[in-house]
Amino acid sequence: MATYKHLSITREILDNQRRTKNPPRFVTRTDLRGHGQKLNAYFATAVGQARKQIGSSVDAPFVLKLKYEGALTFDKLTVHGLEFISQENKQLCVVFATEVGLAQFADHLDKLGLLDAHLTYKQILEAIEGIEAWSAEDRMSWAITHIGLPQDKEYKLDVELWPVEVANHPNRIKLITAFERWLDGAGIKRLDKINLDSLLMYRVTVSPDQAQLLLNHRDARIQLRSATLAYAA
Repeated sequence: MATYKHLSITREILDNQRRTKNPPRFVTRTDLRGHGQKLNAYFATAVGQARKQIGSSVDAPFVLKLKYEGALTFDKLTVHGLEFISQENKQLCVVFATEVGLAQFADHLDKLGLLDAHLTYKQILEAIEGIEAWSAEDRMSWAITHIGLPQDKEYKLDVELWPVEVANHPNRIKLITAFERWLDGAGIKRLDKINLDSLLMYRVTVSPDQAQLLLNHRDARIQLRSATLAYAA
């Protein structure tokens, strides 16, 4: 084999230093008292709207949207009476709250910025920028938003519920039982159901008025036109 003395090959020195992730950026508010009062106003409006929505049972949780800045420690939301349920986009998450949780969250907002108040995980409250109820508009899929619901007297509709726990968890079973009882009471016919760990969905037959009930139901995450979803056997 020929040799080429004019070529010089040197071994590259590999740099395998461990890369460190950027630490989470927590928001710091200069006026905690004012921030708490602002959030309390948002919270009061959101709770008022959430209370007008339908629940399958008397203890059905309320569903709220939290808009936030920087980092938010989801698993510590329970300290303030809220339960993380879904990340909807980069700076928006959805939480559940019972009556007890609502009272606890309101109390913590009242205490924010008071000199003698001690709040654990105060940075969570500082990160929150806005609070809203999960609304009928939020429950509309792209198809419903851009095309609208059918105008027929009766039609099929796919309804996705919040995937509480996993498929066979007692809380999931409780949700399913209560929701199906509500469907029967509202005269809504059940055609099919998917119950997976990450997905809980019903196909139902509804009238226009019944569809509006579902758009204002706390258990419903989103409504889809039936033609947009193919069910697995």
